[in-house]
Amino acid sequence: MSEHAHIVAGQVAGLVDLDPAVRSGWVAAGNPKASIYLPVIDTPKPTYDAAREALVVVWSVWPNVEAVRTWNVRPLTDEEMRQVWTSLEFLGRFTTAEMAQVETAREHDQIVQSFYRAALAANEIVSDDPRTVAGVNYLSAIGILTLARVDEVLGR
Repeated sequence: MSEHAHIVAGQVAGLVDLDPAVRSGWVAAGNPKASIYLPVIDTPKPTYDAAREALVVVWSVWPNVEAVRTWNVRPLTDEEMRQVWTSLEFLGRFTTAEMAQVETAREHDQIVQSFYRAALAANEIVSDDPRTVAGVNYLSAIGILTLARVDEVLGR
């Protein structure tokens, strides 16, 4: 069995596993199915950062011969990069040392206290919500997080 593209109106409509000998029989007999099911030729997938980029398939159909699958890499959209966490999941993104610093800062910093309480009370925490971004950036501004950790915590 090998992967074949199901061709409709010159475009790949789907993929099927097909015995190459069956297709060869169709070709030899002049069966029109031979032009509807074409063998798939794969090009190597490029390396990419799945956290920031998407792999997009691009098909080139050579009528009655083959369908060539190539790959493009594109940046993820804001919507695709958005992550949603529970309070526990979000707070779990911080290291033990960072959480200890947050606990200490809560005692004397109303902004940290407010951000922490909001995180605990939230039904969900969204990575690109302005309140989430502002709170995490504030933790960086007061030295609890590095800029690199801000991106990690926010899932960027």
